[in-house]
Amino acid sequence: MDCDDTILATRETRWAVLQETARRFGRQLTQATLAEEWGKPFPELIVALVPDVDSGLFVDAYSRALANHPPQATPGAVDFLRYLCKLGVRMELVTSGSRSLILQDLRELHLDHYFAGVYVCEDSVHHKPDPRALDPVVKCLLRDGYDLREIACVGDSTADYAAAAGAELVFYAVTTGLSTKESFLSAGLPLDHIYSNPEALLQAIRARCDWVDANPDQGR
Repeated sequence: MDCDDTILATRETRWAVLQETARRFGRQLTQATLAEEWGKPFPELIVALVPDVDSGLFVDAYSRALANHPPQATPGAVDFLRYLCKLGVRMELVTSGSRSLILQDLRELHLDHYFAGVYVCEDSVHHKPDPRALDPVVKCLLRDGYDLREIACVGDSTADYAAAAGAELVFYAVTTGLSTKESFLSAGLPLDHIYSNPEALLQAIRARCDWVDANPDQGR
């Protein structure tokens, strides 16, 4: 599954920090600029946002500023992960974020232990919407005996959906990011695969599990 704006409410908590950091370097970042560049691999994002600022210095300042802005999970994300873990579902994270920053946020929220693996921008030269961005995790799962039909992706952007569709994987959307329900529908995702947040997706999964428990023969 994706991380930023899917599990972590990154846009809501981190845009202000990016803007604050940019001001320290005498730069102004508008919401429109952030929205246009959002979703790029983290190193590319920083270069796109502040091209005339040393990226190493900017990232150091940004990382320090994060200490005053604790991360938040998206609505229902914690319960969503807890429930899937209870069901024995193996969870992997694929994100365009930087390893150090992603793990920092996950650990602060005590969510890191839910994931068997965390695949970040440093792990691949391919990035979403390119389906090859999912190759490392898919190959790992297939090697461990999973079938493609057993792998589902959860994400908040049409780029996440494009990558999953290109890899021939089932996809479920949460509209906690910049992509709307309408944009997912326009991209071809069925309505019953689109949810407002992880909490709504969790409710649908619970309802399905309850139905299977009540109708074991029909649920096979």
